[in-house]
Amino acid sequence: MFGDGSLADVWRFAIAVPGREPALPPLVNLWTHHLHCLMHSAVVAGAATSLSWMAWRALLFALLGWWSHIVIDVFTHSADYYPSPVLYPITQQGFDGLAWNTPWFLVANSLRGMGAGPLHVAAEELCGQDGHADECRSQSQQGPAAATHGEPHGKHS
Repeated sequence: MFGDGSLADVWRFAIAVPGREPALPPLVNLWTHHLHCLMHSAVVAGAATSLSWMAWRALLFALLGWWSHIVIDVFTHSADYYPSPVLYPITQQGFDGLAWNTPWFLVANSLRGMGAGPLHVAAEELCGQDGHADECRSQSQQGPAAATHGEPHGKHS
């Protein structure tokens, strides 16, 4: 699939820049293109979400990950490098967003990712300072409505 199958060939493909990707066999190229289109299509995700809604609602939360991936990729893939075809199979036309591998964007995104861990740790420490860590955690897991003075949903004075 990747040249002679060596790790060096896989690495060259992994770090390829737009327009300089190593050649893939035609069948692999066809399959990867259509799988990419299927997984980035709001039409396909909408159909999967509708079927899930009718058959197995427990999957709906997990499907939010797919939807957020599609939304993020629409805006972080340029027309030059794997544009996200959100209306596939109706059209393969993608949105020309900001390429995720633009240097300043890569740095900003990496810094954001590195900052998420310390922020989470700081929030945990703040939550536990007043001796109400369990209550604080349960409120954060239930959402903002739970922080209304411990009253049950819909019982606000």
